[in-house]
Amino acid sequence: MRPASLVLLWIAALAACTTEPDYHAVPLAVSWLEWPAEVRTAVPFGVRLAGYIPCGTRLVPSSRSDTIAVSFEPYALVPNAGPPCIPIVPTMFDDTVVVPGLAAASARLYQIRVAMLPDSSGVRPYGTVGEITVQPETVTVNQVSAVGFAEIARDPSGCLRVHPITRLFATSYVLENPPDTTSSWSAAVRGYLYDAAAPLCGETRVFHLVSRN
Repeated sequence: MRPASLVLLWIAALAACTTEPDYHAVPLAVSWLEWPAEVRTAVPFGVRLAGYIPCGTRLVPSSRSDTIAVSFEPYALVPNAGPPCIPIVPTMFDDTVVVPGLAAASARLYQIRVAMLPDSSGVRPYGTVGEITVQPETVTVNQVSAVGFAEIARDPSGCLRVHPITRLFATSYVLENPPDTTSSWSAAVRGYLYDAAAPLCGETRVFHLVSRN
């Protein structure tokens, strides 16, 4: 999947469908994902999903797994009478979804997929945003894959930090390998979190940038 197509995941949208007598479901776009690069066979693991959500609604972090992929399609339950509040700033969801353990007789890859915008027929296609390796024995890579929209800015000490989605929300990460000397920028990024051998800006947990768009 081309990085440019990731932007489609982050435009909140969307068509509604009836789910309960007093509520309807509004699909949510995913702006940021984190998941372990490798997991053991049949061992549950967590995937972090974050994005925008209508004020006063309830998140349903829907997910499913099959023989080739783990797929996510979060949505919000919205009262039919309308959201009971008017947000001063955009409201967010930031949730960790526990995925049941995946099967693998030998080391193999599963795709990580996220529901995109509805197509012309109203069906939400899935976009593949990355992969996860399932190991039957020992996990060899202790990294967390991360992809999504982020703002990168210098903190008061001069260190560049990655702010998932926006600087208003979520914990930021020290950027290990800035692509240039620009003090701040925003982009769709792909990378991974890991524990560096030596502290960087006073922290050992850092974000390694793989690509940006």
